[in-house]
Amino acid sequence: MLVVALCGCTAGEGSTTDPQTARDELSALFDETQDLIDGDWTNEDQVVPLSCTTREGVDGVQFELHRTGPGTDDADAAARVADLWKANGYEILRTGEAGAFGFEVAAENARRSSIVFTTTEDASIVTGGSGCEPGDVADPTYSPWLTDSPSEPTD
Repeated sequence: MLVVALCGCTAGEGSTTDPQTARDELSALFDETQDLIDGDWTNEDQVVPLSCTTREGVDGVQFELHRTGPGTDDADAAARVADLWKANGYEILRTGEAGAFGFEVAAENARRSSIVFTTTEDASIVTGGSGCEPGDVADPTYSPWLTDSPSEPTD
């Protein structure tokens, strides 16, 4: 099985969204993508934010999303995914056969969110990263399990 992961590492100029909104938008697009391929999917989205540097040179936050689902040998599946992603503002970087491994679509949006869909007869994968949006990974908004004070030992 071929697995290709691309992760957006810089925000587009003039980015006006926050990291959680960027994550939620990408998650919704992945949900729509899953709906194009019948069957059960497994959500393996990462809840831990990643630090990055925006194009403007400030600290940023991004999230990695990953879904696995049923395979298909439907050659039109990649075209349907590409159409959906184009309709949602993504530029298709490549689409078509991925060698002996099936079909693939890779795309990127203006905020540099990079995503990939790969399918074979055995499995389908949707993976990618939200755009790098200004923020701090230590901010409890994105990492609620982090605190400013160390844990106190208990007796």
